[in-house]
Amino acid sequence: MWWIDIDDAVRIYARMLRARLGSRRGAKAALEKADHLRAKGDCAGVKAWEAVAAELAPPAKGSDE
Repeated sequence: MWWIDIDDAVRIYARMLRARLGSRRGAKAALEKADHLRAKGDCAGVKAWEAVAAELAPPAKGSDE
């Protein structure tokens, strides 16, 4: 049986948000979700949604990517 781990879930949600909202708005939506979860005290959820936002963020200028 195949299981989805957190890294797979991050990539899946990042692709969905990029398709629906674009990279910039998708990253903003992911960070808003992280803020909502932070207010509720869900540290694991915050970490996951911040990873989604990082996946959507364009590479910084001067980086190797």
